[in-house]
Amino acid sequence: SDFVVLGGYKHPPNVDSIHYLQHEIWPLIRSKLPRVNVHVYGAYSPSALQKQQKQKQRRQRKRLNQQHHDNDDDGFYIKGYVNNLEEELGKRRVLLAPLRYGAGIKGKIVDAWRCGCPVVTTPIGAEGMTMPSSSSSSVNAMDTSTDDLDGLISQYNSDSYYHDIYGTSTSSSSTGEEEANNTTAKNNTNWGGTIASDTQSFVNASIDLYTNKHLWNSKHQTSHALLSTLFDKETNLNMVYNQLALALEELEQRRCSTNDLIGSLLWHQTVRSTEYFSRWIELKNEK
Repeated sequence: SDFVVLGGYKHPPNVDSIHYLQHEIWPLIRSKLPRVNVHVYGAYSPSALQKQQKQKQRRQRKRLNQQHHDNDDDGFYIKGYVNNLEEELGKRRVLLAPLRYGAGIKGKIVDAWRCGCPVVTTPIGAEGMTMPSSSSSSVNAMDTSTDDLDGLISQYNSDSYYHDIYGTSTSSSSTGEEEANNTTAKNNTNWGGTIASDTQSFVNASIDLYTNKHLWNSKHQTSHALLSTLFDKETNLNMVYNQLALALEELEQRRCSTNDLIGSLLWHQTVRSTEYFSRWIELKNEK
């Protein structure tokens, strides 16, 4: 249950995304899902934030002991460094990664997929995570309107709703299945979760993925497929070895090629270094 966030505080894009989530995204999610929390894990979190979290935890314990709701508890928990990442990810339903800048493969997303946790992120967060052919055509914003979510939200917040989406459940109504199919059709079928490009879309996508068990199961399966296709160790190592072997085999042709700009520059500077060295010897001999 609950949402989860990963990101070390020494990386500026992570700090920005956590600040963005806490102040702009999370209050909107929490207003729709008042019983759901988000747990933020990451090394080097500021001491002030850790102190704030300890105060929140004390209030939560007090609330549980007194059996009443504490209105000061916003459900946003900064936990800091975690020893067993797999265990924590295994407890959570959806990873949130509202990255607004950055580049490269996002380790937090790969870790979440590895632990069976679908991801809601931005187009920036999705960059570098899929093949170019799919990312260029399938990285679309989640455009589910707020009205479309009202039924799912009220159903989830009811005490009778099936919370444990990991287990078996009774067969759902055709309406629920149609809603799941319609939502999935709007979503990116080549992504293990949802990609949203603005604040409200991110909120809607997070609520939808969290409360819609059919959509969650679909994205859970997609994340495993992406892992095996794109991030398999043996497959990627074989590709590297094959390219290295090919480069060695074609070494002479590549060095002589007019398209080998870097090689030409290096050889050019090698020749020039001999020229400069000879000049240095001439100057030395003059003295």
